Amino acid sequence: MVKMRLANVEREVQENQVSRFKAKGYHIVGESVENTEEKVSLAELKLEELKAMAKERGLQNYSSCNKEELLARLAGEADDGC
Repeated sequence: MVKMRLANVEREVQENQVSRFKAKGYHIVGESVENTEEKVSLAELKLEELKAMAKERGLQNYSSCNKEELLARLAGEADDGC
């Protein structure tokens, strides 16, 4: 089992699933995020993962956002609130 993390979501995955989770933006715990070459579009993430990212970045009033609103806020295209 390998510990992987995306924002504040941490999972243990089997060795044969690591590449699948890396494609979703997860990184191996203890591995520098800057060293991972794979980048994932925010649009490919689930709403739960986007909300975790918003929380980690310190955004306010994100919990009632739908996916499109949250994508705009994370990309810096929208102000506080949804």
